Amino acid sequence: MTLANQLNIAGVVGTTVGSFLVWYFIAKAAYDNHKEFISGKEKDISFTIPTPTEDLRLKLRNEMYLSRLGIALIVIGGVLQIAAASI
Repeated sequence: MTLANQLNIAGVVGTTVGSFLVWYFIAKAAYDNHKEFISGKEKDISFTIPTPTEDLRLKLRNEMYLSRLGIALIVIGGVLQIAAASI
Protein backbone atom coordinates (compact mmCIF):
# COMPACT_ATOMS: atom_id res chain seq x y z
CA MET A 1 0.00 0.00 0.00
CA THR A 2 1.46 3.34 -1.01
CA LEU A 3 1.89 6.37 1.21
CA ALA A 4 -0.83 8.21 -0.70
CA ASN A 5 -3.31 5.42 -0.05
CA GLN A 6 -2.43 5.34 3.64
CA LEU A 7 -2.82 9.11 3.97
CA ASN A 8 -6.14 8.99 2.15
CA ILE A 9 -7.45 6.20 4.38
CA ALA A 10 -6.32 8.06 7.52
CA GLY A 11 -8.00 11.22 6.22
CA VAL A 12 -11.29 9.48 5.50
CA VAL A 13 -11.30 7.78 8.91
CA GLY A 14 -10.47 11.05 10.70
CA THR A 15 -13.15 12.96 8.84
CA THR A 16 -15.75 10.27 9.50
CA VAL A 17 -15.02 10.05 13.22
CA GLY A 18 -14.94 13.84 13.50
CA SER A 19 -18.26 14.17 11.71
CA PHE A 20 -19.83 11.65 14.09
CA LEU A 21 -18.55 13.54 17.15
CA VAL A 22 -19.93 16.86 15.88
CA TRP A 23 -23.26 15.22 14.94
CA TYR A 24 -23.47 13.66 18.42
CA PHE A 25 -23.04 17.07 20.08
CA ILE A 26 -25.62 18.73 17.86
CA ALA A 27 -28.12 15.90 18.35
CA LYS A 28 -27.67 15.96 22.12
CA ALA A 29 -28.08 19.74 22.24
CA ALA A 30 -31.17 19.66 20.06
CA TYR A 31 -33.05 16.80 21.70
CA ASP A 32 -32.07 16.75 25.39
CA ASN A 33 -35.09 16.85 27.68
CA HIS A 34 -37.59 17.24 24.85
CA LYS A 35 -39.18 13.78 24.87
CA GLU A 36 -42.50 15.20 26.04
CA PHE A 37 -42.43 17.84 23.32
CA ILE A 38 -41.63 15.35 20.58
CA SER A 39 -44.30 12.90 21.70
CA GLY A 40 -46.90 15.69 21.89
CA LYS A 41 -47.59 15.20 25.58
CA GLU A 42 -46.36 18.63 26.59
CA LYS A 43 -49.20 21.16 26.67
CA ASP A 44 -47.06 24.27 27.04
CA ILE A 45 -44.73 24.68 24.10
CA SER A 46 -42.49 27.22 25.85
CA PHE A 47 -39.08 25.86 26.70
CA THR A 48 -37.68 26.30 30.17
CA ILE A 49 -34.01 26.61 30.93
CA PRO A 50 -33.02 24.27 33.74
CA THR A 51 -30.98 25.56 36.64
CA PRO A 52 -27.41 24.55 35.86
CA THR A 53 -25.88 22.14 38.32
CA GLU A 54 -22.24 21.17 38.51
CA ASP A 55 -23.02 17.82 36.87
CA LEU A 56 -24.76 19.51 33.93
CA ARG A 57 -21.86 21.93 33.51
CA LEU A 58 -19.31 19.12 33.46
CA LYS A 59 -21.42 17.10 31.03
CA LEU A 60 -21.81 20.06 28.66
CA ARG A 61 -18.12 20.91 28.93
CA ASN A 62 -17.12 17.35 28.06
CA GLU A 63 -19.55 17.26 25.13
CA MET A 64 -18.16 20.58 23.88
CA TYR A 65 -14.61 19.21 24.08
CA LEU A 66 -15.70 16.18 22.05
CA SER A 67 -17.29 18.48 19.49
CA ARG A 68 -14.12 20.54 19.22
CA LEU A 69 -12.11 17.34 18.84
CA GLY A 70 -14.52 16.35 16.06
CA ILE A 71 -13.96 19.64 14.24
CA ALA A 72 -10.19 19.19 14.57
CA LEU A 73 -10.44 15.64 13.19
CA ILE A 74 -12.50 16.89 10.23
CA VAL A 75 -9.85 19.52 9.42
CA ILE A 76 -6.93 17.11 9.88
CA GLY A 77 -8.70 14.46 7.80
CA GLY A 78 -9.28 16.96 5.02
CA VAL A 79 -5.65 18.06 5.07
CA LEU A 80 -4.51 14.43 4.92
CA GLN A 81 -6.77 13.78 1.93
CA ILE A 82 -5.41 16.86 0.15
CA ALA A 83 -1.86 15.74 0.92
CA ALA A 84 -2.65 12.26 -0.44
CA ALA A 85 -3.98 13.73 -3.66
CA SER A 86 -0.88 15.85 -4.17
CA ILE A 87 1.59 12.96 -3.73
